[in-house]
Amino acid sequence: MLDSLVNLYDEFAKSGRMLELQKLAQEQGLGFDKRAPFGIQPTAIKSFKIFQKKGTKRFIGIISDKLKDIDGTIRFYDYARTRDLETFTRSVVEVRTDQLYADYLAIEPKGVFSKMKGYFTSEDIDFPELKAFYDQFQISTRDPDAGLILQPSALDLIIDQPNMHIEAEGNYFVFYTKKKELPVQDVLGLMDFAEEFVTRLILDQSRDFV
Repeated sequence: MLDSLVNLYDEFAKSGRMLELQKLAQEQGLGFDKRAPFGIQPTAIKSFKIFQKKGTKRFIGIISDKLKDIDGTIRFYDYARTRDLETFTRSVVEVRTDQLYADYLAIEPKGVFSKMKGYFTSEDIDFPELKAFYDQFQISTRDPDAGLILQPSALDLIIDQPNMHIEAEGNYFVFYTKKKELPVQDVLGLMDFAEEFVTRLILDQSRDFV
C-alpha cells in the first residue's frame, strides 16, 4: 500500500522535475531513468551515512554517463525517502571507478560532524599546506591510513564548495550539498566537480609512484 502511495506521489509531485532532468540528459547525450528502487542499488553504497535513515527509499531522475579521463561511471539522482507520509529529498552525484579503492572516509564542513568513538579526524590526517581547506572542512575515517588516498590537488578543489559533503568507500564516492534538491541548471556543474575530484585522486596518486 505504501509503495503504491509513494509511486503516486512521485508521479504527481516529481513529474515536472523529472521532465526537466530528462530534457537535460537528452540535450547532453546522457543516459536517463525516471526512477529506481533503493533496494536494487549496489550493496556497496548502502552503508553511506546519507542513506542510513529509515523509510521507503528510491532514486528519481537518474542521469548517467561514463567518466572521461578514467575508467568508471557517474550518476546524478535525487535520493528520496518517505516515512510517515513525509518525503525528504537530497540530490546526489555518485562516482564508481575500479582504479581506486577507499577505506571509508568522509569530508564534511566543520560543525556538522562530531568525532565519534572509533573514528579518526583531521588532526590525524594532515596536509599542512592546505590551511584554507582545514579552516572549512573536516576529514573523518575509521582507519587513519584511509586518508592516504587523498591528494592536495583534489582537496584544493573543495575550498570553493563550502557546503560540499563527500563520502567514499570501496570503489564508490558520493557527493552532496546542504541543498535538498539541486537546481537543474547546477546538475552538470556538480557532476563535473565530482568527476574532477576523483580523477585528480587517481592521476596524482599514479604520479606519486612514477
